[in-house]
Amino acid sequence: MTDDKSKETAKSSSIAQDSSEIFDACKQGILKVTEELSKFQPQYVQMISNLQQEYIQLTKEFVNKVFAAQRHWEGSNLASTNTTFPAFTYSPFEDNLECSLMKSPHER
Repeated sequence: MTDDKSKETAKSSSIAQDSSEIFDACKQGILKVTEELSKFQPQYVQMISNLQQEYIQLTKEFVNKVFAAQRHWEGSNLASTNTTFPAFTYSPFEDNLECSLMKSPHER
């Protein structure tokens, strides 16, 4: 009977040691991943910052081009008293629009 108890004690001691080794291995793995992420984090922050700067620059360029186009269009219309608008370039749409406008409200 004492042999059984000593075997059980040795077995449970072995399991506890294995569990402890598993936890230590998991802990080391998590710490290693955290360390690697902390090395990459400054690069990630820099990439996000660069993306934001690029977005701001593109927004400024877009606003400048929109207002330049409006000034150009306004300047060209001041000289002429007759403003012409471009015609539809997609004729099936134009045909559908005309048919729709010719129908009575009950047919639509």
